[in-house]
Amino acid sequence: MDISSNVYYVIGTIFSILFILALLENVAVLRVYHSCGKLHIQTNMWIVAVIYCDMLIVLSAFPLLIISSFSKGFMFGYYGCQWDGFIVTTLGTTSIFLLTGLSIHRYLIMTSIFKPNTIGRFRIMMAIGLCFSFGLFWGTMPLVAWGSFELEGIGISCAPDWKSRTLSNLSYTIAMYLFVLFIPVAIILICYISILLKIWREKKMRSAWIQKRSVMRDVKVTMSVAFVIYC
Repeated sequence: MDISSNVYYVIGTIFSILFILALLENVAVLRVYHSCGKLHIQTNMWIVAVIYCDMLIVLSAFPLLIISSFSKGFMFGYYGCQWDGFIVTTLGTTSIFLLTGLSIHRYLIMTSIFKPNTIGRFRIMMAIGLCFSFGLFWGTMPLVAWGSFELEGIGISCAPDWKSRTLSNLSYTIAMYLFVLFIPVAIILICYISILLKIWREKKMRSAWIQKRSVMRDVKVTMSVAFVIYC
């Protein structure tokens, strides 16, 4: 595939800018979180875990992509490709599982199934650790013969071999689409839709209650005025 040098340079420049912005943003957010005790609540533990995941991807994968872009090809050989595919897959899938865990946590709190204080920090740390374990599983499998990592796109980064039709790669791809994409996204949508519906119902009930109070107040005022006039 004949790719213009300008394409590589543009991609390298864009990702260089993204690297700086993402790194500064993540460091700033983490600094604010760790310096402000009021932010150390259970829900934010999930968000901070996602930020750490994002920062690890930026630090470990972006430099390889930027260098390869300006070199107009992947420069780190077979083992570099395996590392690139492993780290991006592991942290990328971990981020999805963390966002799923965050949505479940918010659903349990917002729907009053659990009170905020009943879900301790230890339980959340265990759940976050489980998300990282799931991510590590999906990132490790291509290294042990279930699936494989190959150069993708214009040949400057590595990822699972989505195009291969071998049984190993095909089964891995289908499993990832099912357990890392469709099921987590479905859980996230169900949780947030349920939260929005609960908020909408409560707002509607509150609005009706306020309207009823307003009507009753108007009735009382009218009756008082009528009593004064006719009596």
